[in-house]
Amino acid sequence: MDNLEDHDENNSMDDGILDDDIEVIEDDELEALDEDWTDDEDGNGVQEGVNGGGINPEKDDSILTMTSHKGQVLSCAINSDGTLAVSGDQSDMAYVWNVQDGTVKFACSGHTDSVTCVGFNSKENLVATGDMKGSIQVWKIEDGEKIFEYQVDDLNWLKWHPLSPNVLLAGTDKGDSWMWNVKDIASIKTYQGPNLSCGAADIFPDGQRAVMGYDDGSLRIWGLKDSQVLTSITGFNAHKGQVLTVAVNHIGSHIASGSSDGTVKLINQNGRVLATWVCGDASDEEDTVESVAFCKSHPLLATATVNGNLDIWDTSSTIKRHKIIVDSGISKIMWDPVNEHFLHVGGLDGILRTYDGRDGQLHSSRSGHADHILDFNVSSKTNLILTASEDKTCKIFKFS
Repeated sequence: MDNLEDHDENNSMDDGILDDDIEVIEDDELEALDEDWTDDEDGNGVQEGVNGGGINPEKDDSILTMTSHKGQVLSCAINSDGTLAVSGDQSDMAYVWNVQDGTVKFACSGHTDSVTCVGFNSKENLVATGDMKGSIQVWKIEDGEKIFEYQVDDLNWLKWHPLSPNVLLAGTDKGDSWMWNVKDIASIKTYQGPNLSCGAADIFPDGQRAVMGYDDGSLRIWGLKDSQVLTSITGFNAHKGQVLTVAVNHIGSHIASGSSDGTVKLINQNGRVLATWVCGDASDEEDTVESVAFCKSHPLLATATVNGNLDIWDTSSTIKRHKIIVDSGISKIMWDPVNEHFLHVGGLDGILRTYDGRDGQLHSSRSGHADHILDFNVSSKTNLILTASEDKTCKIFKFS
């Protein structure tokens, strides 16, 4: 922790914003339990809230299942040492919970819509939760005290600043984005977009800039301190559909953006478009690009579509290294932070797959969920992977 604090002091934008269990079931409970069961498409009985999605996994490879959620789990995050997780659901609740046994440390109540955004700050002493209606709340990990609450328009994304642990950013359906010091609610900055939804964003590793993507296919690189647009990707250079996902590489030299038009753009930090790749099925207008991710150890970019098209591109030559057809739609991809050449893929069939980015081969797959994996996160210092599913559960898997 001391090292993190030193890091924050040296690199932050200044938090002043920037100024500078086995359960015995009695006979009389059986009738009530029957109401929780339904039939899947094949007529098999599945229990709602546990296996409510119609997928019947042959095995469960997870080491833990967290079952406190009453609705589909839409968002999740795990801390760096793999001890705590946070997850948000469709029933307007989020929970901070212990990864070792799945017990809830505290509930994040007060939301009035689905909790679609959650995350730990850089010091991992605060957690943020945000719902679709734009209610943003920040909680102290130590005791569950709510220290910040703010209402914006319908929320699309929520991100902690990578260097300043008290600084939080959010993007809305109205197109405006915001930045606060959560310990000083009066300190606020606004980034006014083109009056169109700001669907995705990422912050440069220097902490001074952010790239944001909009529904007209355009992107803007913002200076966070002065709220000024540094460069824009518009017109012919822009996507022809909504920007759904954005990522900046670990040295800040390149940006990748994915769109509902099935394309991905590789852009340098000055806003020059270096390549435009067709990643989706051109004959299917619904094959949108859902996730993009840069590899740290190799000059590789992975892109994934909702129909299961997984591509790995060489960013230095802009050629495709591997094309992988996944037997499922894809919700999210993420390179492993420890074994950096391995790529994790969240499947809409409830399976978490891992590929070796060097040769494009399937390394392993993990089953257990009974419905779509909607989100997942990897602990940066351990081999633990947290998944969130439409089956109303979170699971912990070990990667090896």
